[in-house]
This record gives sequence, C-alpha cells and structure tokens, in this order.
Amino acid sequence: MEERRGKILVVDDEGPIRTVISHKLQHEGYECVLAASGEEALEKICAHDFDLVLLDIRMPGMSGIEALPQMTFEDPDICVVMSTAVDDTQTTVQAMNLGAYDYVLKPFDLDDLATRVETALERRKVESEKRARAARHYSALVENIADAVFEFKRGVVAWCNTRAEEMLGCGQGELINKEVEAILPGVARQIESAEQSEGRQRGTTTVEKKDGSVLHVEYSASPIDGKETIEVVVVLRDITERKKAEEQLQTAEERYRTIFENSAVAITMADENERIVLWNKFAEDVLGMSASDLNMRPVSSLYPDEEWAKIRAQNVRQKGMQNHIETKMIKKNQEIVDVSLSVSVLKGPDGNVTGSIAVISDIGEFKRLQEERDQLLRAARS
Repeated sequence: MEERRGKILVVDDEGPIRTVISHKLQHEGYECVLAASGEEALEKICAHDFDLVLLDIRMPGMSGIEALPQMTFEDPDICVVMSTAVDDTQTTVQAMNLGAYDYVLKPFDLDDLATRVETALERRKVESEKRARAARHYSALVENIADAVFEFKRGVVAWCNTRAEEMLGCGQGELINKEVEAILPGVARQIESAEQSEGRQRGTTTVEKKDGSVLHVEYSASPIDGKETIEVVVVLRDITERKKAEEQLQTAEERYRTIFENSAVAITMADENERIVLWNKFAEDVLGMSASDLNMRPVSSLYPDEEWAKIRAQNVRQKGMQNHIETKMIKKNQEIVDVSLSVSVLKGPDGNVTGSIAVISDIGEFKRLQEERDQLLRAARS
C-alpha cells in the first residue's frame, strides 16, 4: 500500500457504495472518512480538514447540490467531485457552477474513479500553489505601498497593513476586530454601501490618530464577494500635506485676486494667440471698455498701427520682459491715451510662449504736466 496521499470524505446514502469506494481509495493510498448524508458531511467538514470530497448528488434530506455551496464556504480550498446515477446535464452544470471540480456517473468504474480523484487533487494542488503565490505577491504589495490598507468583514477590521498602523499611530492589536465607526467613522457609510454591492466608493474625509491629531485622507472602499460574508478592502491615502498646500494656494490666489482687482494700474492677461483672457476693473476704466468688449479681444486692436509696430520691434517675446514702454492706446470712444506699458511673457516647461501679462499706467496727466513745464521753461528762457 502506498503512503497516504490525502484525506477524502466519501458522502453517499448507500452503505455498500461507501464501503466499496473507501476500500478502493484506501488501497490507492488515501485516508477515507465516510458520511451517509449531506448534514453529516457538513458536520465532519467543520471538524476535520479534507483534501477532497466525493459527494453524491441525490440523497434523502440535504442533497449534494444543497450541501456543496456550504462546503466550499467552510473550506474554499476543498476539492469536490460529484457522483450521480442520473446523467442529468442541467444538474451537472449547476454543480460545476457551484464549485465542483468534476463529476462521475454510477455505477462506478473504480479505476476511472481513482484516476479522476488523482487528477482533481493534482489540479487542486496547482491552484492552491497559485493562490499561495498570489497571496504572497499581494502581501508584498500592500506592505510596501505608501497607503494604508484595511480589510473589513461585517464592519470590523479583519486585517491591516503596517502603513495603517503608522498612519493611525496604533498597533495592529489595537485595530483588529475594531468596528469601523471606532477608527474610520468618515468611511462607515461608504463601507456599508460597498457591502450592499453598490460597487467601489470613493471620496475624501478626515481620520483621527491615536494622539488626537487629524489627517486628511482620500479613501477607496471596494467590496470583495465572499459568498455569505462580504469583505470590503479600504485604502487610505494621506493627503494632509496636499490639503495644506491647496489651502495655502487658495489663500495666495485670494490675495492675488484682491491685489489684482484693487490695483491702481490696469492689468491684462493674454493667451498664446495674443487675445485678452483676463483683466482687472481698472483696465476697463482706463480703456472705457466693458467686460464683453475686452473678452478675447486681440491685443493689437488696442494700439494704433504705428504704436503696435514699435512694440513689436522691442522683441518682447524673445526678451521675456520689457518695462516702461511709452506708447499710446485706443479707448472705446476712439480717444488716444498716453500710457506706460510693462510686459512680461509667460512660458511653459517646454519654453513655448503660453501668454503675457501687461501692466498699463495712464500717463496722460503726467505728459500734460510735463508739457506745461516745458512751455514754462521755454517762456522763462525767452
């Protein structure tokens, strides 16, 4: 007799069949345990570890089809081969869909049965190795990412990675078996939605660390169908620093907007095609134009042709900046005004021009006073 090759549960309501099968499989080197009903089989699966179950489909009380999903739930790795005296294709397909590896027809060819058992166990071994390898890869992945990962079963923590401990400032013993409300109250409703098979839930929230400090996080809660038990994987990404940067940026933008809108000089921004896309209120006042007049207006249309030619000759795009260009601009009423112009060219990372900013000062009064001064000086000399 060969060395024991695996432990098999033989389930059949007919005693002689159980005896014949167990004698054959024991002769092939397997350890056999017998059960006369689906109910007895489930009791033994709960009490023992089996490599394979040979399960009769038609039995009084709980049928093999009824027992099969409960067996695979108790032991997802178990290998089940169905047996039946009726060649019923529909029932066979149902059994395979419920997780059976194979089926055999009665009366048995015992040699064929032994071959099918061996093949099924080989297949189980290969799949178990694949699952173990996948589990190792998964473990390596989640332990080396910068995000916190939690697994919840029925709303309590079943597992978490090291980053989760670091993020919340807790040891794993303080997190395992804790209810979601106790550690991630901001994600509790999303986990419940995921458990109700509403798909992945995403968003942002805050979590409180053990020391009382608060973190801003992005979360993703994804359901994993575990038959009667729904598992939810929750991934948390710490975005506290990003949140602070966003708040600082928003504050800076608000300050910029305040300065921009309350500046005593006209400011316009043009795009790469030299059309006005942004301006302040003072620009409207200087040019006597409304928002609709300025929006997407070509910059060149604001200057007399000869003045635009002079500005072009300054090669501002090549220089990147040009300060205090004295020129003239055309108001909406066609009045020509004297202005001092400072231009800054905006460029992207590739060095291409993406737009420009112009600061415009009305120097009409200054020019008038300068002219009066010159007239007085000439009169004094004469």
